Amino acid sequence: DQIQMRLTIAHVVRDCRDAVRAVIEGSGASVHYLDHELQRIHRDVQMMGAHTVFDLDLVAEQCGRALLDANAALFPPGPERNA
Repeated sequence: DQIQMRLTIAHVVRDCRDAVRAVIEGSGASVHYLDHELQRIHRDVQMMGAHTVFDLDLVAEQCGRALLDANAALFPPGPERNA
């Protein structure tokens, strides 16, 4: 099901972000230079993880809502839409 797949992907993205962070923390100081390949990978993974599609908390909430109520909206309207 779509929401379960999104939850799995959000977990994978978080695990990737944690793995890259562990490599960065275990590397020397030069890894923090902007021209270092690991620095670029770190920035890319951080930005990918910041996207709402991969927000584990949001996706887990949606998955829980779907499990409790099969008619729950996949993307409930946010507060800015209720104005």
